[in-house]
Amino acid sequence: MSEKQERRPTQVTVAAGAVIGGALLLFFSGFDSMNSLLTVDTRERIAGALASGTAHDLGLTVEQVIGWVRVATLVSGGAAAAAAVLGWFALQRHRGARIALAGIAVVLVVCAPFAGGVLAAFVAVAVSMLWSGQARDWFAGRPVRQREPLASAPDGPQTPQHQPTPAPESAAPSIPPPTRGFGDTPTSAPVFGRPERAPQQPSYPDPRLPAGPQQPVPYAASQHVPAPSVQRPGGVVAACVLTWVFAGASALVFLLVAALLAVEPDRLVARIEGMSAWQDSGLSASIIVPLMWAAVTFYVGWSLAACLLAVFAWRRHSWARILLVISAAGAVVLCLFAFPVSIVHIIACGATIALLLSSSSNRWYAGRPAQGPVRGPDQGPPPRAW
Repeated sequence: MSEKQERRPTQVTVAAGAVIGGALLLFFSGFDSMNSLLTVDTRERIAGALASGTAHDLGLTVEQVIGWVRVATLVSGGAAAAAAVLGWFALQRHRGARIALAGIAVVLVVCAPFAGGVLAAFVAVAVSMLWSGQARDWFAGRPVRQREPLASAPDGPQTPQHQPTPAPESAAPSIPPPTRGFGDTPTSAPVFGRPERAPQQPSYPDPRLPAGPQQPVPYAASQHVPAPSVQRPGGVVAACVLTWVFAGASALVFLLVAALLAVEPDRLVARIEGMSAWQDSGLSASIIVPLMWAAVTFYVGWSLAACLLAVFAWRRHSWARILLVISAAGAVVLCLFAFPVSIVHIIACGATIALLLSSSSNRWYAGRPAQGPVRGPDQGPPPRAW
């Protein structure tokens, strides 16, 4: 099949479309970020952040921080514009565009803490989808691998597909038909006086009986076909367990915050008002409770959705794995703002992404057959895949 006639995989279309859409949003959001740097509120927030915490020992000024953020915003906006154009060329099967997008994704991730944030991480994850198994086959001009369904073995004993053909017996000598005269009766015996022998039927082993020394089951080495890999890889198991543990713990923590909001909201409001970051923001205390309820609802829903995606990823749904990787990448970006308190959560999310994108996980989700050893005729049939 030629390259023009070969159909583009759905995964490539979705990934390239996500790159184009996310890059355009990131590009236009850069204008709003540049305008917000000129406001007095932004300068006051930066000054308050530099005056408190570990940033006080760095000796930075407000102008220096604003200059760095401005440079990061410009670099992120230029990379986003280039990513939108290269995403279109990636849809046209341009291999150089995919390689250039990989370099742009690194730039966006580096600038994400200063400009871009979640949108930059989203574009980077979409670019990583262009390097999956099906995408690599399509860009290389090879036949695109297809996901095969799980092999279902029959309940009864297996019978060999091909039976050996017995060697034909030697042809018997042609016997002329008996002759009879006028008025004679035909005889059942041939002229030579020897009865005709009926042709012997070939005997086949009974497939219902177990194979033993008295009844061997013939087997040809060419009948062995590698069965699809149905065993769940350890990387997928570890990634799902990490998601359930940390996402479940996050949901539990925010549910406790919701309970505290419902029982003692004044105590929580007083604690937040005493923080220096809230005092520097200049916001009214009346919006603390609505903001907390919105944050609790968002994070609880996100954590429970991640746990549900892990269930579908456990059951071999490729779309759930992709969404779970995007969710873990977004969690890493949000945890960067709470660094170093969230270092354990960042490590868990990074490990989840690496495990779900490993080679064994890619083979398992793609349904590619496992390469088993070649079996000889004396080793019996291959084991059944349950």
